[in-house]
Amino acid sequence: MQLNEFPTEFPLLLSYQGQQEAELIINQQMLEQLLQQNHHLLPHADRLIDSLGRVYRLDAAHQLYASAEQLELTEVISLIQQHFFALAQSCVVKIQAADIRSALLLLTQEH
Repeated sequence: MQLNEFPTEFPLLLSYQGQQEAELIINQQMLEQLLQQNHHLLPHADRLIDSLGRVYRLDAAHQLYASAEQLELTEVISLIQQHFFALAQSCVVKIQAADIRSALLLLTQEH
């Protein structure tokens, strides 16, 4: 999938396979930088989750593709709770949001 074909449902959550920590990609420019420096991304394993819960992965050639996976709000909140837990934040079970986009934006408040 070319970047111009990539859905613009920002922000995106970058969820690393086997890691609790995640990254927030807030715009197209950040996504392009990430993909240009993709040496740390695992093809078919790491996930980009958009603000509608759609999941994208990288193929072996490091091109984005839409997977059949679709996450619900509760699954995204669980990923965010794991992220904050890994950062030793307290009260992670209290993390709630009305929708996936709002849940992703909670990561902007981590510092």
